[in-house]
Amino acid sequence: CHLLHGESCGVLFLDDVHWADDASLDLLAYLARRLNELPIMLILSWTDETTGNADIAGRLRRLVAEAQRAGTGRFLGLTRWRPSDVLALVASYENLCPQATEITDRLYRETEGLPHFVVEYLAMLDQTPDMWAMPQSIRDLLAGRLTQIDSAGLQLLQTAAVIGRSFDYNTLLEASGRSEEEVVGGLENLLSAGLVREVTEGSSQTGDLYYDFAHQQLRSLVYEETNLARRRLLHRRVATAMQARSRGAQDDSLASRIAGHYHMGGQDDVAADFYRRAGHRSKALYANREALDQFQTALALGHPEALSLHEAIGDLHT
Repeated sequence: CHLLHGESCGVLFLDDVHWADDASLDLLAYLARRLNELPIMLILSWTDETTGNADIAGRLRRLVAEAQRAGTGRFLGLTRWRPSDVLALVASYENLCPQATEITDRLYRETEGLPHFVVEYLAMLDQTPDMWAMPQSIRDLLAGRLTQIDSAGLQLLQTAAVIGRSFDYNTLLEASGRSEEEVVGGLENLLSAGLVREVTEGSSQTGDLYYDFAHQQLRSLVYEETNLARRRLLHRRVATAMQARSRGAQDDSLASRIAGHYHMGGQDDVAADFYRRAGHRSKALYANREALDQFQTALALGHPEALSLHEAIGDLHT
């Protein structure tokens, strides 16, 4: 322990401050203003991604801003790990070191560099190699975050999970069954809770608004926890919304996605036709492998024009 002006100095570290109640935040504000002359460092950590209460988030920001203005505090934003950071950690595990590069590639895809996720996956892999199921600790953490939102927000999140990792506003509005006011309000709550984020780069020329789940694991959990009947209903609604959007277009650019949603929605006859249309589009673009998969899927789903599909498949193999 170092000495400052003859006194012992210390550190008071409080983790997960985003879960603090009002009384605890009052105490933190009191301490932050009165420890300036004492040899004590106050360290607070929180994550914006789980700060679902806007009042708590606002108070924490004001507390930091006040300390920065007084010259007694600093804010350090912690970013996600890079692949090289993950590789260094994997290599430190004796059991995993021989396959460190291969494990790191998949581990980074699964965790997207979130330190807590990386550590939890490594703890599981160290005990059970090749076990890539979502660790229960991560599932519990994500499930806890979902308890912050109401039933309307959860329905929006389920619709978004059916659309995909990224989703657009118009499809969400048409497929959710909610009014525009409810969708806008629900999105605001989801953004505030850090469950989704706005995608600003690469916006389409049509002016569509796009959003993205904060993490693929979150999207996977929401999708898995949605019961099968509702998933099928939402897939059909999403397919209908996409079909309406592409109606009158000069190409079938959305045909493959529409086919997938109809298939997951239990309408194999409609899905088969869209797979056939997607196959012809892929063939025209010389995406032969994709075209083969789409034609063969159309056949497997019982498309009535089997002869023409076999002919198209033969042409592609040639």
